Amino acid sequence: MDKRIIDQDITLVPYFLNEEVTLQWYQDPDVCRQVDDIDHVYSLEDLQRMYGYLNTHGDLFYIQYKGTLVGDVALRTNGEVCIVVSKPYQNRHIGRRCIENMLALAREGGMSEVRANIYSFNRQSRRMFEAIGFRQTAEEWYCYDLDELKRSLEDIHSKAKKVFENEVIPKPLRDEFNVRSVQYRNMYSSIETMKDLSTDAEAIQNLSDQQNNILKTWLAWEQGIIKQALGGS
Repeated sequence: MDKRIIDQDITLVPYFLNEEVTLQWYQDPDVCRQVDDIDHVYSLEDLQRMYGYLNTHGDLFYIQYKGTLVGDVALRTNGEVCIVVSKPYQNRHIGRRCIENMLALAREGGMSEVRANIYSFNRQSRRMFEAIGFRQTAEEWYCYDLDELKRSLEDIHSKAKKVFENEVIPKPLRDEFNVRSVQYRNMYSSIETMKDLSTDAEAIQNLSDQQNNILKTWLAWEQGIIKQALGGS
């Protein structure tokens, strides 16, 4: 597992034994309540048990901010994401950028969704996850559907193909639909090939962002051309 460089300030460093530093993060009662809804701080055994589990059930990283380790983030094999940022470094958008990177990691691993367990009293975390695009699915669970945009496009494209099979639609409009659809698909596929060839986490995330933008643009265009076709028929 390699480092994941998010930006010039933040790097995700693969887990290694570092209890002298990491135990300090979990000596803050507020942090421990946010993480586990407990009224006591972590013991060394608690810390070892948690890291031992996360490190063997997914990808576990330390969050390095401007050269200093300030927290941890993990993406479990079941799609659950967990994050802790030590209190002195909260409210700097560190957590948000790390979670966005975990979504990119999940896409790289072929996951269809990412989930987060957030207690009802932890309003700060809830606001952050909602701002990223997570939706509440249960009292204390949030979910990010990695394939929602693709499914929306597939539905619209299926509808568009049926519309443009009608010969009543002017030929120039039908030709535009066929040509532009292929162009968008080729753009998306070429970026997928670039992702497969890249080993740089930051580059892969940027490419994933480009793919999402293509899907959004493609979706909006197909919705528009369907309206144009139906209005002209």
